[in-house]
Amino acid sequence: MVFTLVSPSNANVSQGRISLLAPVGASVVGYRSGDVVEWPVPGGLKRLKIEEVLCQPEAAGDLDE
Repeated sequence: MVFTLVSPSNANVSQGRISLLAPVGASVVGYRSGDVVEWPVPGGLKRLKIEEVLCQPEAAGDLDE
């Protein structure tokens, strides 16, 4: 699964764009490749391993808005 974290107004799950404010979006912010992230869902706990971070513009100082 590949997805892009975006502002809530640009979110569209079918296009792979997840809101930064959605539970999974907020859960993965700040993690790196190889990290395992967990977040609560109604049925228990979801776990996701981050295989690769394809682009992280803020880490490179690219904060164009």
